[in-house]
Amino acid sequence: MTTLSGPSFPPRSNGPARQLVVLLHGWPETWFSWRKQIPVLAERLQVIVPDMRGFGDSDKPLTGYDTRTAASDIYALVRSLGHQRTAIVGHDIGVRVAYRYCLDHEAEVDRLALLDGTHPIEMLGPSRLKRSVSGGTPFSIKSPTCRNA
Repeated sequence: MTTLSGPSFPPRSNGPARQLVVLLHGWPETWFSWRKQIPVLAERLQVIVPDMRGFGDSDKPLTGYDTRTAASDIYALVRSLGHQRTAIVGHDIGVRVAYRYCLDHEAEVDRLALLDGTHPIEMLGPSRLKRSVSGGTPFSIKSPTCRNA
């Protein structure tokens, strides 16, 4: 398992457990690219902003830079922190990782936001689209496979 670096910002109150949101950076960025959004989101949510595999202070193994492995890294991080469900925000290449996470763990994603990147459905191509996505419009902002997206 690759160690992911980046700060975790726990909720600011001792009240009920808060919704988790994972912010995934773009290329060639690190968790620091979210620095202005973190304080605002942390007022209401538990915010996790990891450096993805190969970026910033995270491990830099020779292999494992595919989208599925990156999504698995994030899934393992969420689970290691004791969470079953999460919201995910992906920017740029983080869009691909966030969408893959949603495809692989659909029932555990509360919300999905894809920012400033090619929609992953466009990258799948028409032959893979029918196998990967059920229903919905291919160019919809909403992900047809993630609940409440």
